[in-house]
Amino acid sequence: MNIPAKIHTLAIFGLAKNTGKTTTLNAIINATKRTIAITSIGLDGEHYDQINFLPKPQITLPKGTIIATAEETLTHQENMTLIKKTALQTALGPIVIVRTTKRANFLIAGPTSNQDLNKLLDILKPMADLVLIDGALNRKTFTQLNCIDGLILATGASVSKTLDDTVRLTKNTVQLFAQKTTHNPLSLPYKIATVIGQEKTYYQSKNSTILKQCLKPHAKIYFKGAITNHLIDTVLKFSEGPLELIAEDPSKWLFDLKKIDYLTHKQITLSVLHAVKLLAITINPTRPSGENYDAEDFKKQLVNTLEIPVYNVLEGK
Repeated sequence: MNIPAKIHTLAIFGLAKNTGKTTTLNAIINATKRTIAITSIGLDGEHYDQINFLPKPQITLPKGTIIATAEETLTHQENMTLIKKTALQTALGPIVIVRTTKRANFLIAGPTSNQDLNKLLDILKPMADLVLIDGALNRKTFTQLNCIDGLILATGASVSKTLDDTVRLTKNTVQLFAQKTTHNPLSLPYKIATVIGQEKTYYQSKNSTILKQCLKPHAKIYFKGAITNHLIDTVLKFSEGPLELIAEDPSKWLFDLKKIDYLTHKQITLSVLHAVKLLAITINPTRPSGENYDAEDFKKQLVNTLEIPVYNVLEGK
Protein backbone atom coordinates (compact mmCIF):
# COMPACT_ATOMS: atom_id res chain seq x y z
CA MET A 1 0.00 0.00 0.00
CA ASN A 2 1.63 3.22 -1.18
CA ILE A 3 1.07 6.44 0.80
CA PRO A 4 1.07 9.67 -1.28
CA ALA A 5 4.20 11.78 -0.84
CA LYS A 6 2.14 14.75 0.39
CA ILE A 7 1.04 12.72 3.44
CA HIS A 8 3.54 13.27 6.25
CA THR A 9 1.42 12.35 9.29
CA LEU A 10 -0.84 9.29 8.98
CA ALA A 11 -3.15 7.70 11.53
CA ILE A 12 -4.38 4.12 11.32
CA PHE A 13 -7.69 3.48 13.09
CA GLY A 14 -9.42 0.21 13.93
CA LEU A 15 -13.22 0.28 13.80
CA ALA A 16 -13.13 -2.47 16.45
CA LYS A 17 -10.62 -4.88 17.96
CA ASN A 18 -9.20 -7.55 15.64
CA THR A 19 -9.97 -5.68 12.41
CA GLY A 20 -6.43 -5.99 11.09
CA LYS A 21 -5.03 -2.66 12.22
CA THR A 22 -1.56 -4.05 13.01
CA THR A 23 -1.50 -5.98 9.73
CA THR A 24 -2.39 -2.74 7.94
CA LEU A 25 0.35 -0.91 9.83
CA ASN A 26 2.94 -3.52 8.87
CA ALA A 27 1.84 -3.39 5.22
CA ILE A 28 2.33 0.39 5.13
CA ILE A 29 5.73 0.12 6.79
CA ASN A 30 6.88 -2.58 4.35
CA ALA A 31 5.69 -0.65 1.30
CA THR A 32 7.33 2.71 2.02
CA LYS A 33 10.93 3.71 1.41
CA ARG A 34 10.62 6.83 3.53
CA THR A 35 12.10 7.34 7.00
CA ILE A 36 9.39 6.36 9.48
CA ALA A 37 8.59 7.49 13.00
CA ILE A 38 5.87 5.65 14.89
CA THR A 39 3.90 5.96 18.12
CA SER A 40 0.69 4.49 19.47
CA ILE A 41 -2.40 5.65 21.30
CA GLY A 42 -2.32 3.26 24.23
CA LEU A 43 -0.52 -0.09 24.07
CA ASP A 44 0.01 -2.08 20.88
CA GLY A 45 2.21 -4.90 19.67
CA GLU A 46 1.38 -7.37 22.46
CA HIS A 47 2.03 -11.05 21.78
CA TYR A 48 -1.46 -12.01 22.94
CA ASP A 49 -4.86 -10.32 22.97
CA GLN A 50 -5.60 -9.07 26.49
CA ILE A 51 -9.23 -10.24 26.26
CA ASN A 52 -9.24 -13.60 24.45
CA PHE A 53 -5.51 -14.43 24.92
CA LEU A 54 -5.14 -15.43 21.27
CA PRO A 55 -1.89 -14.62 19.41
CA LYS A 56 -1.74 -11.16 17.80
CA PRO A 57 0.33 -9.91 14.86
CA GLN A 58 3.50 -8.18 16.01
CA ILE A 59 4.59 -4.69 14.96
CA THR A 60 7.68 -5.41 12.89
CA LEU A 61 9.92 -2.41 12.25
CA PRO A 62 12.91 -2.20 9.89
CA LYS A 63 16.32 -0.86 10.77
CA GLY A 64 16.37 2.93 11.09
CA THR A 65 12.75 3.33 12.28
CA ILE A 66 12.18 5.96 14.97
CA ILE A 67 9.93 4.83 17.82
CA ALA A 68 8.28 6.92 20.53
CA THR A 69 7.19 4.62 23.34
CA ALA A 70 7.06 4.27 27.12
CA GLU A 71 10.45 3.40 28.58
CA GLU A 72 9.28 0.18 30.23
CA THR A 73 8.30 -1.37 26.87
CA LEU A 74 12.00 -1.40 25.93
CA THR A 75 13.26 -3.17 29.07
CA HIS A 76 14.29 -6.35 27.23
CA GLN A 77 14.86 -4.77 23.81
CA GLU A 78 18.42 -4.55 22.50
CA ASN A 79 17.82 -3.65 18.87
CA MET A 80 17.75 0.13 19.31
CA THR A 81 19.68 3.22 20.33
CA LEU A 82 18.36 6.06 22.47
CA ILE A 83 17.74 9.41 20.76
CA LYS A 84 15.85 11.37 23.39
CA LYS A 85 14.12 10.94 26.74
CA THR A 86 11.06 13.18 26.95
CA ALA A 87 9.22 14.65 29.92
CA LEU A 88 5.97 13.03 28.75
CA GLN A 89 4.80 10.50 31.34
CA THR A 90 2.76 7.29 31.05
CA ALA A 91 1.89 4.47 33.45
CA LEU A 92 4.84 2.57 31.93
CA GLY A 93 7.31 5.36 32.52
CA PRO A 94 8.38 8.40 30.48
CA ILE A 95 8.16 8.31 26.71
CA VAL A 96 11.54 7.81 25.08
CA ILE A 97 12.49 8.15 21.43
CA VAL A 98 14.74 5.48 19.98
CA ARG A 99 16.02 4.35 16.58
CA THR A 100 16.03 0.67 15.61
CA THR A 101 19.42 -0.87 14.81
CA LYS A 102 18.01 -3.97 13.07
CA ARG A 103 14.66 -5.34 11.93
CA ALA A 104 12.72 -6.54 14.99
CA ASN A 105 9.33 -6.71 16.71
CA PHE A 106 8.46 -3.90 19.13
CA LEU A 107 5.87 -3.20 21.80
CA ILE A 108 4.69 0.42 21.60
CA ALA A 109 2.88 2.41 24.28
CA GLY A 110 2.29 6.05 23.45
CA PRO A 111 0.81 9.12 25.16
CA THR A 112 -2.38 8.98 27.20
CA SER A 113 -3.60 12.54 26.64
CA ASN A 114 -4.32 14.74 23.63
CA GLN A 115 -1.93 17.39 24.89
CA ASP A 116 0.97 14.95 25.22
CA LEU A 117 0.28 13.40 21.82
CA ASN A 118 0.39 16.80 20.16
CA LYS A 119 3.67 17.61 21.93
CA LEU A 120 5.12 14.30 20.79
CA LEU A 121 4.11 14.90 17.18
CA ASP A 122 5.93 18.23 17.27
CA ILE A 123 9.08 16.33 18.27
CA LEU A 124 8.69 13.50 15.74
CA LYS A 125 7.76 15.43 12.60
CA PRO A 126 11.25 16.93 12.00
CA MET A 127 12.82 13.49 12.53
CA ALA A 128 11.06 11.49 9.80
CA ASP A 129 9.46 11.71 6.37
CA LEU A 130 6.37 9.82 7.56
CA VAL A 131 4.94 9.78 11.10
CA LEU A 132 2.55 6.89 11.83
CA ILE A 133 0.03 6.96 14.68
CA ASP A 134 -1.49 3.64 15.70
CA GLY A 135 -4.92 4.37 17.11
CA ALA A 136 -8.55 3.36 17.56
CA LEU A 137 -11.79 5.20 16.88
CA ASN A 138 -13.32 4.35 20.23
CA ARG A 139 -10.41 5.68 22.28
CA LYS A 140 -10.98 9.11 23.80
CA THR A 141 -7.32 10.08 23.50
CA PHE A 142 -6.54 11.44 20.09
CA THR A 143 -4.70 14.40 18.67
CA GLN A 144 -6.51 17.24 16.98
CA LEU A 145 -7.13 15.93 13.49
CA ASN A 146 -6.00 19.15 11.85
CA CYS A 147 -2.48 18.02 12.85
CA ILE A 148 -2.86 14.90 10.67
CA ASP A 149 -2.65 14.67 6.89
CA GLY A 150 -4.61 11.46 6.42
CA LEU A 151 -6.31 8.44 7.96
CA ILE A 152 -6.71 4.78 7.11
CA LEU A 153 -9.59 2.80 8.63
CA ALA A 154 -9.38 -0.94 9.33
CA THR A 155 -12.69 -2.79 9.41
CA GLY A 156 -13.53 -6.46 9.60
CA ALA A 157 -15.64 -9.38 10.72
CA SER A 158 -15.15 -8.49 14.40
CA VAL A 159 -17.27 -5.34 13.94
CA SER A 160 -20.54 -7.31 13.77
CA LYS A 161 -21.85 -10.84 13.44
CA THR A 162 -23.40 -10.11 10.06
CA LEU A 163 -21.68 -8.92 6.90
CA ASP A 164 -24.49 -6.50 6.01
CA ASP A 165 -24.28 -4.81 9.41
CA THR A 166 -20.50 -4.47 9.20
CA VAL A 167 -20.77 -2.92 5.73
CA ARG A 168 -23.42 -0.49 6.98
CA LEU A 169 -21.42 0.53 10.06
CA THR A 170 -18.29 0.98 7.96
CA LYS A 171 -20.24 3.13 5.51
CA ASN A 172 -21.58 5.23 8.40
CA THR A 173 -18.04 5.78 9.67
CA VAL A 174 -16.86 6.85 6.23
CA GLN A 175 -19.78 9.30 6.11
CA LEU A 176 -18.62 10.86 9.37
CA PHE A 177 -15.24 11.59 7.81
CA ALA A 178 -16.87 12.97 4.66
CA GLN A 179 -18.90 15.62 6.49
CA LYS A 180 -18.80 19.14 5.11
CA THR A 181 -16.80 21.78 6.94
CA THR A 182 -18.48 24.83 8.41
CA HIS A 183 -17.37 28.14 9.87
CA ASN A 184 -16.79 28.27 13.60
CA PRO A 185 -20.06 29.67 15.01
CA LEU A 186 -18.53 30.85 18.26
CA SER A 187 -15.34 31.43 20.17
CA LEU A 188 -13.86 28.18 21.46
CA PRO A 189 -14.26 28.76 25.24
CA TYR A 190 -18.00 28.15 24.81
CA LYS A 191 -19.27 24.59 24.71
CA ILE A 192 -22.65 24.94 23.01
CA ALA A 193 -24.11 27.58 20.73
CA THR A 194 -27.24 27.90 18.68
CA VAL A 195 -27.32 30.18 15.66
CA ILE A 196 -30.71 31.13 14.27
CA GLY A 197 -30.49 33.67 11.47
CA GLN A 198 -28.29 36.54 12.67
CA GLU A 199 -29.17 36.13 16.33
CA LYS A 200 -26.61 34.20 18.40
CA THR A 201 -27.13 32.75 21.86
CA TYR A 202 -24.21 31.08 23.63
CA TYR A 203 -24.28 28.42 26.32
CA GLN A 204 -21.49 27.02 28.49
CA SER A 205 -22.99 23.70 29.51
CA LYS A 206 -23.86 20.31 28.05
CA ASN A 207 -26.77 20.03 30.48
CA SER A 208 -29.75 18.44 28.76
CA THR A 209 -32.16 21.13 29.97
CA ILE A 210 -30.08 23.85 28.31
CA LEU A 211 -29.53 21.74 25.21
CA LYS A 212 -33.28 21.33 24.76
CA GLN A 213 -33.58 25.13 24.53
CA CYS A 214 -31.28 25.03 21.50
CA LEU A 215 -33.25 22.44 19.58
CA LYS A 216 -35.28 24.78 17.40
CA PRO A 217 -35.88 24.24 13.66
CA HIS A 218 -32.86 25.14 11.50
CA ALA A 219 -30.62 25.74 14.53
CA LYS A 220 -26.88 25.11 14.33
CA ILE A 221 -25.52 23.52 17.50
CA TYR A 222 -21.79 23.30 18.15
CA PHE A 223 -20.27 20.89 20.65
CA LYS A 224 -16.73 21.27 21.90
CA GLY A 225 -15.33 17.85 22.75
CA ALA A 226 -16.89 14.42 22.40
CA ILE A 227 -20.42 13.97 21.04
CA THR A 228 -21.69 11.00 23.03
CA ASN A 229 -24.74 8.74 22.93
CA HIS A 230 -26.32 10.81 25.71
CA LEU A 231 -26.10 14.02 23.69
CA ILE A 232 -27.35 12.39 20.50
CA ASP A 233 -30.24 10.72 22.34
CA THR A 234 -31.26 14.09 23.77
CA VAL A 235 -31.15 15.67 20.33
CA LEU A 236 -33.19 12.85 18.80
CA LYS A 237 -35.80 13.00 21.57
CA PHE A 238 -36.37 16.75 21.71
CA SER A 239 -35.48 18.16 18.27
CA GLU A 240 -38.33 20.06 16.63
CA GLY A 241 -37.14 20.14 13.04
CA PRO A 242 -34.10 20.14 10.76
CA LEU A 243 -30.85 20.78 12.64
CA GLU A 244 -27.13 20.98 11.98
CA LEU A 245 -24.81 19.48 14.59
CA ILE A 246 -21.21 20.71 14.48
CA ALA A 247 -18.13 18.97 15.93
CA GLU A 248 -14.51 20.08 16.04
CA ASP A 249 -13.46 17.18 13.80
CA PRO A 250 -14.67 13.67 12.87
CA SER A 251 -12.89 11.97 15.78
CA LYS A 252 -15.31 13.69 18.19
CA TRP A 253 -18.34 11.72 16.93
CA LEU A 254 -18.25 9.04 19.64
CA PHE A 255 -21.86 7.89 19.53
CA ASP A 256 -23.22 4.53 18.34
CA LEU A 257 -22.98 4.54 14.54
CA LYS A 258 -26.41 2.91 14.29
CA LYS A 259 -27.91 6.23 15.39
CA ILE A 260 -26.93 7.87 12.08
CA ASP A 261 -30.00 6.34 10.45
CA TYR A 262 -32.22 8.00 13.06
CA LEU A 263 -30.48 11.34 12.59
CA THR A 264 -31.03 11.15 8.84
CA HIS A 265 -34.71 10.31 9.35
CA LYS A 266 -35.15 13.46 11.50
CA GLN A 267 -33.26 15.65 8.99
CA ILE A 268 -30.36 16.21 11.37
CA THR A 269 -27.15 16.84 9.46
CA LEU A 270 -23.58 16.64 10.75
CA SER A 271 -20.66 18.93 9.95
CA VAL A 272 -17.18 19.66 11.30
CA LEU A 273 -14.86 22.62 11.78
CA HIS A 274 -11.79 20.65 10.69
CA ALA A 275 -12.00 17.87 8.12
CA VAL A 276 -9.38 15.19 7.52
CA LYS A 277 -8.89 12.99 4.48
CA LEU A 278 -9.81 9.31 4.82
CA LEU A 279 -7.41 7.70 2.36
CA ALA A 280 -8.51 4.07 2.31
CA ILE A 281 -10.31 1.19 3.99
CA THR A 282 -8.57 -2.08 4.84
CA ILE A 283 -10.48 -5.27 5.61
CA ASN A 284 -10.00 -8.33 7.77
CA PRO A 285 -12.64 -10.95 6.88
CA THR A 286 -11.68 -13.19 9.84
CA ARG A 287 -12.49 -13.08 13.54
CA PRO A 288 -10.90 -14.92 16.49
CA SER A 289 -14.02 -17.06 17.03
CA GLY A 290 -13.68 -18.46 13.50
CA GLU A 291 -16.99 -17.05 12.17
CA ASN A 292 -15.39 -15.51 9.10
CA TYR A 293 -16.79 -13.58 6.12
CA ASP A 294 -16.19 -14.52 2.53
CA ALA A 295 -13.25 -12.22 1.73
CA GLU A 296 -14.23 -11.59 -1.89
CA ASP A 297 -17.87 -10.83 -1.04
CA PHE A 298 -16.87 -8.55 1.85
CA LYS A 299 -14.52 -6.52 -0.31
CA LYS A 300 -16.99 -6.38 -3.23
CA GLN A 301 -19.79 -5.01 -1.05
CA LEU A 302 -17.55 -2.27 0.35
CA VAL A 303 -16.20 -1.36 -3.10
CA ASN A 304 -19.77 -1.03 -4.40
CA THR A 305 -20.79 1.04 -1.37
CA LEU A 306 -17.84 3.39 -0.88
CA GLU A 307 -16.00 5.87 -3.07
CA ILE A 308 -12.55 5.36 -1.57
CA PRO A 309 -10.03 2.52 -2.14
CA VAL A 310 -10.62 -0.77 -0.31
CA TYR A 311 -7.71 -3.15 0.38
CA ASN A 312 -7.36 -6.63 1.70
CA VAL A 313 -3.79 -6.01 2.83
CA LEU A 314 -2.94 -9.71 2.73
CA GLU A 315 -3.82 -9.80 -0.97
CA GLY A 316 -3.17 -6.23 -2.19
CA LYS A 317 -5.82 -3.92 -3.62
